[in-house]
Amino acid sequence: MTLVIGIPCYDGFVISADSQETTGVKNHVRKLTVEDSSGYVLAVAICGETVAARTCSDLLSEAIRETKGPGILTARKVLRNALKTFYQGLPEFTSPNGSNQSDVQALIGYRDKKGIAQLYHASQGGFAL
Repeated sequence: MTLVIGIPCYDGFVISADSQETTGVKNHVRKLTVEDSSGYVLAVAICGETVAARTCSDLLSEAIRETKGPGILTARKVLRNALKTFYQGLPEFTSPNGSNQSDVQALIGYRDKKGIAQLYHASQGGFAL
């Protein structure tokens, strides 16, 4: 079970995640990625099958990076589109134990160059503030 918490703050957000993965053996993995670049911050905490979760995180980072750190409204659209692409392709992921990959979820924090920040929760069922 992954533990993730996101707290909105006056000038941003705080996101934290555990780092233990159990697949028969306990391993430490990175479940939280932070990109602080060119005046914007993107933090993504993911839970779900490791390969699928990393793919989701990479896709979100790449989408924001390609738009060069957009404003908050554009970022929301960019993130939503990247998540839609990810979840549409999700069935192609097969875990070693054949488990269902549809439970990949993300807690996303984004702060634009003007300092406006928002937290989002994403799952296959949707994308919400």
